[in-house]
Amino acid sequence: MALTINVRKPQFKFDSSVPRHWLAQSPFRTHLCNSFTLLFPTGEKFFIRSLQKFVPGLQDETLYQEAKLFIRQEAQHALEQDKFLTNLREQGYEIDGMLRLVEDVITRFVESKTSDEFRLALTAGFEHLTSLLAEIGLEENFFENAHPQMKALFEWHALEEIEHRAVAFDVLQSVDSNYFRRAAGLMSAYLILSGLTGYVTANLLWQDKLLLKKNTIHEALNVFILEHALLPKAVGIFARYLRPGFHPGEQKHLEALIKRFFPDAEPGVA
Repeated sequence: MALTINVRKPQFKFDSSVPRHWLAQSPFRTHLCNSFTLLFPTGEKFFIRSLQKFVPGLQDETLYQEAKLFIRQEAQHALEQDKFLTNLREQGYEIDGMLRLVEDVITRFVESKTSDEFRLALTAGFEHLTSLLAEIGLEENFFENAHPQMKALFEWHALEEIEHRAVAFDVLQSVDSNYFRRAAGLMSAYLILSGLTGYVTANLLWQDKLLLKKNTIHEALNVFILEHALLPKAVGIFARYLRPGFHPGEQKHLEALIKRFFPDAEPGVA
């Protein structure tokens, strides 16, 4: 039986014990993940707004309920990820300029210049990418050596990204099943996500005066090519979406992955 969408409210608290380099004492790994923390609050509010345009018109009752649960999960993600921004400021990082850039790209550029249908396709593309990141992160046990508070945050977020991986896709298919719009949404989501996370990661490393250090470059190679090989793995998962008959729900191995990390995960709404 497929896992259903479960709205959890973990109420994380990030105290001063969280170090600057909280993931395996690695500046690169830490700031790669911090870049998502800076993107998620704005991005997930965009996803919510994109779906809300279409939810009232959904004819399928099951999809209607799933879309409402998707919105509740994403609202909780934005809330919990936003909390850690206080820690980053207290650690001395200048993040407000980066947050304004993310807001400008998402709301003033993308949201103001594209159609409702394209924003929905973009959201479906983003959701495939976040599910991709969640899948790789859990399979690689990427957060094994993270500070416990941050490990709990990212693994909870990964669980729920996998749970609701098909919702935006299904809403898109019910509104517009055009393959080329779907593919364009994924490609655009990739360009936006990779551009913003790359910039934010580099900026945080630059603030640490570690951007071009040998150890930083070695860590990046380990993450993307050597030890974790995130790049080749991501390419394969990315390409799934471009197969004309693809549907996120067919990826049954993700349910087993969730059960391995969260054996007590149950259907229903908390």
